[in-house]
Amino acid sequence: HVVEGGLMPVDITFEGAEHGGVQSSLFVRDLIERRYPEAVPLTLVLKELLVQRNLNEPFSGGLSSYALLLMVVAVLQMCRVDSKQSPTPPSAAEAAAAAAA
Repeated sequence: HVVEGGLMPVDITFEGAEHGGVQSSLFVRDLIERRYPEAVPLTLVLKELLVQRNLNEPFSGGLSSYALLLMVVAVLQMCRVDSKQSPTPPSAAEAAAAAAA
C-alpha cells in the first residue's frame, strides 16, 4: 500500500518486557506455513477490501492485519471441526458399488 509521493507506511515497535511481537511473529509464521496456509490468500483479499473502505488502520477504528488473520484462522478452524463432524460423502466408486449390491 503506497501513499502519495511514493511513501510506504511502516509500523515500528520497540521490544520491552510486555512486548509480544517476536512471539506473535513466530505464531503467525507457524499458522500460515504449517497449519493454515489457505489463510494467506483469504486474508489478503479481505485486507484489500478493508483498504478500499479505509478500514485497515486500527488506530482509526479499522482492523489490523494480525486481528484479521486471527479471525480468518478462527473461521477455518470452525470449518475444519464442522467437516470432521459431518459424515464424509461416499466416493463415486463406493456409491456405485452400494447401488449394485
